[in-house]
Amino acid sequence: MTSRSRQLALIGLIGLIVGVTRGQMSVAILCLAWLLWMLWEWVQFSICSQRELARFQLERWINGRKDATGVLWAGRTLDIRVRIFCKSNRVFPYRLFRDVVPENLEIIYSTIPSSSPISAIHSSSWLRQQMGRLISVFKMVDEICPSNQVAVRTPQQVVEINYTARVRAAGEVVFPGIRMEFRDTCDLFRLDRFVALRQTLRVLPTFTESADASPLLKRMNAIPRQGIHRQQRPGIGFELLELREYVDGDPPKTIAWKASARRDKLMTRQYESEVPIRVQLIIDGTASTRMGGFGRRLIDQMTHVGASIAHSVTSAGDAIGSYLIDEEATKRTIAASGTIGFYSQLRAMGAFCVNRSTGTTRFSPRMLETAYAVCSERYPELLDPQVNPFSLAPFALFSTQKGRQRIQLAAVMAELYNLSVTTHVEMVMDENELAKYLLKFLCESGMPWMAPIVSISNVESQDSPVRMRLLTRALTAAISHAHDNEIFVLVAELLGDKSSTDELLSAIKIAKSKHHRVAVICPSPTLNRPKTKSSTLQANTVAELRLLAEGIRLRELALPLKRSLTKLGVPMSIAGEPKATGLVLSEIAIARSGRLTTQGSGR
Repeated sequence: MTSRSRQLALIGLIGLIVGVTRGQMSVAILCLAWLLWMLWEWVQFSICSQRELARFQLERWINGRKDATGVLWAGRTLDIRVRIFCKSNRVFPYRLFRDVVPENLEIIYSTIPSSSPISAIHSSSWLRQQMGRLISVFKMVDEICPSNQVAVRTPQQVVEINYTARVRAAGEVVFPGIRMEFRDTCDLFRLDRFVALRQTLRVLPTFTESADASPLLKRMNAIPRQGIHRQQRPGIGFELLELREYVDGDPPKTIAWKASARRDKLMTRQYESEVPIRVQLIIDGTASTRMGGFGRRLIDQMTHVGASIAHSVTSAGDAIGSYLIDEEATKRTIAASGTIGFYSQLRAMGAFCVNRSTGTTRFSPRMLETAYAVCSERYPELLDPQVNPFSLAPFALFSTQKGRQRIQLAAVMAELYNLSVTTHVEMVMDENELAKYLLKFLCESGMPWMAPIVSISNVESQDSPVRMRLLTRALTAAISHAHDNEIFVLVAELLGDKSSTDELLSAIKIAKSKHHRVAVICPSPTLNRPKTKSSTLQANTVAELRLLAEGIRLRELALPLKRSLTKLGVPMSIAGEPKATGLVLSEIAIARSGRLTTQGSGR
């Protein structure tokens, strides 16, 4: 029942009581007829709604495909079309269909005002039509429908929803289903239902193509510096690498006949050829890099830079691998070259950007409101007071609205996660126990790491020591698996880190002692690269002044770290926007060449 129906039923009930008590039988009969008519409409509405729900067929096309899984690109637009077909011969005059859009999508709205309620009423019953016109006088304002939903006021068996959306960030996009709302002609009764139509799509990070992806040094006939050994691998070259036993499939011209005669078995020659340079990306994915809305997280910025570097490296024929770090585990991707290596890195980064479930957080009213809103969108039938009453706690009828919502959410969590009766009672009585399951529910629903899912306070102080330890451990593991002259690119949030970096600097020294190259890339929280020239410090608006002040603060934070890395011969860059990717790639090229500057001065 809608609020209008409750008000009319209350008026009819009061009129019936007054007519009976005062002996006004005409008023009592009129109110009784009114209540009986509302009861008949409710019975007919319930039967028709259940019959129509059982005959729905739903289909969703995303860029022309309706597969349950797929791959998307971050930052690109999607053309989404939903087709709803009902086989029922009788349909309701008012139906609302809405495709539930995940948080990682940004809808490109195109609002269209719907028709007037009076002119849109279609019914074969004269009484229903007249009552609908009478009640609709109080509802003359046109409705504005977003592009991902459609309101149907005429009997139609086929309804389509067409809208365009843009993917905000890499990770995962899950379309849960379709939200349906049915109303009768007089807007007295309403039925909300959610029909599952799940499609899970993996989102790959974007990348910026480099203007010149060709290597700068490796194709030159240059003598390596002192202490640098030439990289070698088996192949057809001019210098002998080794002798080994003959294997079926080896070319006969490589057989060493004299060595075979001396050893009384066939031996074959192996010649050395150039080994492509291997680049190892070490990307930080700790808790502080995942906070914020989709598209504005530090991890989105770092994966964009990493994907751009991967594209440049694989375009030059080199191999690239990665170490993806978070608190749970360090995921290693084996170095590979070509298109296979590039897309393997993109798939690994896309899976890495998916937000995992956080630890237990404190219960807050905002968490309750957010969880209740998500449940109302995706599980409206579980919040129906007839199915999920809020009379479990004593004096529940006299409790506040938030108290009733808390009782209903505890029942919903127990139903969704198949919890025991004991756990259900604990959630009703203990707010922190309920917060644990609400947090799990919000993370599985695809909500970003913002309040109330995570508490921003004290995250940096708790995350910094863990980050430094994980980075040091990953760099040490990469050195242990490395070949000659590899390049390690640390993409991590190191600016303003108050924890000690001595352990990380020691690992960098070990890499330099083994003739490896190391480069450090720090993301910019302002999504802008700090400027060094004082002539650029000009601003006319408050927003520009704020950005300039933030740039000055970032330079001051980066200066101590940059000095420490410069002493070790490690280039450092702050990359926060796509324009800075070219500078990052040039610094990687300098690190690959083994020189200090582009002019060729040695270290």
